[in-house]
Formats: sequence, C-alpha cells, structure tokens
Amino acid sequence: MNIGHIISNLDKNLDNLTDIYGVQIYIFLFLVVYLKTAFIVLTFLPGDSIVFASAALAAVGELNLWILLALFIFVTISGDSQNYYIGTLIRKWQQKNRG
Repeated sequence: MNIGHIISNLDKNLDNLTDIYGVQIYIFLFLVVYLKTAFIVLTFLPGDSIVFASAALAAVGELNLWILLALFIFVTISGDSQNYYIGTLIRKWQQKNRG
C-alpha cells in the first residue's frame, strides 16, 4: 500500500491507522489538515472527511474529543494565517513587478 492510496482513502483507513500508530495519529491529522489549509495547491488532500472520521472515532472512544477539538481549531487558524500571508507576499510581488 503506497502513501498516495493511504492519503486518498484516509477517512476509510483512519481506524486502522489509529490502531497501528496510536497517539502519533494526532500528528498525522495535524499535518494533513495543515497542509490542506495552508497550501492552496494541496486541495486534493482529504479535509472534511478527515474531520468527520476523526469525530466518529472520538465518539467510540478511540480518539480524545478534546484533543481533536483543540488540534483542529489550532491547525485551521494557523494554516489559514499562513495561506493569507502567502497571498500577501504574492500580491506584493505582483505589484512590485508591474512597474
């Protein structure tokens, strides 16, 4: 199983990955949501489905709901801020090169 298959089917494999990696799954969830939010070119990464799958695992007790809540709030704010900063840099660069 390659990494592309794992990421594209992350919502379906999240239960298995949680069993395999334990608490390290929080780092993986952080990275996937951060990369999707912070970099516009990575929109192919799963977003909403990850949140729903994580919440389902929290509902059955496999993940901690409070850690997920704090993680997703922090990661979306920081990813959005970085995306805004990148957009600001691109706008300044375009204005500078216009003339």
